[in-house]
Amino acid sequence: MSLAPIALPISPAVCRPFQPRAQDPELNRLLATLAELPPAEWLSIGRSILSDPDTLLVRRALWPVVDAIIDRRNLRLAAWYVRDAIDTAVLVATGGMSGWSRDNRCACAAAHAAAEGAALALLAQEFLECEAVTLLLAPFTQPLARVSDRKAP
Repeated sequence: MSLAPIALPISPAVCRPFQPRAQDPELNRLLATLAELPPAEWLSIGRSILSDPDTLLVRRALWPVVDAIIDRRNLRLAAWYVRDAIDTAVLVATGGMSGWSRDNRCACAAAHAAAEGAALALLAQEFLECEAVTLLLAPFTQPLARVSDRKAP
């Protein structure tokens, strides 16, 4: 049996260095807002999401659409950075959910998934219908509004 290396076909697009998109103030504002959310707010958002199964199903149906756009528009690396920022925000806010009840873990997971969907929708918003972006951002409109209110003169 030979242990010769396997040659994998790699697309030239994968080999190119990452070229960040122009700064997106909406995406940056969402990520900054999520990083500051206290655990109680993550739980509140998650419980709200779980209490509306019809809207949750619509949001879940949009995720593959967003993923396909990210794939087609070569936004995979940017999406990885966005997902990493969301994961970090959740980890910092929750402390890893150590000792949390099953209900709290489920609520946090729902909010985490919604945050990822919202952030990725903003990343791909120029290729998405406005209604889809609005629906995916909906769970975070109150926290975003509070941040805007604090910055208003």
